[in-house]
Amino acid sequence: MSDDLARARREARADNLSSLRRLDAELVRAEVRWAGRTAREWLALYLEPEEPEMDLEDSEDAQMHVFDAGLGMVPALLEVLEASHSEQWRDAEKLRQLT
Repeated sequence: MSDDLARARREARADNLSSLRRLDAELVRAEVRWAGRTAREWLALYLEPEEPEMDLEDSEDAQMHVFDAGLGMVPALLEVLEASHSEQWRDAEKLRQLT
């Protein structure tokens, strides 16, 4: 882990969006991966599965890796919620709940 990433993790505070953005930028710059994918790739997979009939276990894996990213995932989640994908997010979440 780079010094910049370690510092960004130490300084990240849930009540300080700029500190979370710095952490997110360091995670992207350092190309930190969980099970071969970046946090943003897992988020994209969670929102829009690669296969139309992605099984529940794969969906749970994507969700788990998004959670593993922790506070560093907050800026990406905010971007998704602010974007037009928010309807897609609701539809994907509704499908998961029905499953």
